[in-house]
Amino acid sequence: AAGGFGISEAILIELLDAGADVVTTGNHVFDQREALVFIERHDRLLRPINFPQGTPGKGV
Repeated sequence: AAGGFGISEAILIELLDAGADVVTTGNHVFDQREALVFIERHDRLLRPINFPQGTPGKGV
């Protein structure tokens, strides 16, 4: 987690470079506001599926 809340793009890239096939998140995914932008660039970063329609990213 980035400072205990959400995820930063740097941490995401570190996890993917370490071999993660996918990174799942929870309800705090957007605590780091930058995630609202970079989640669209990374199809292996997943947010909760029950977020409102129109929320950035893909949910599972």
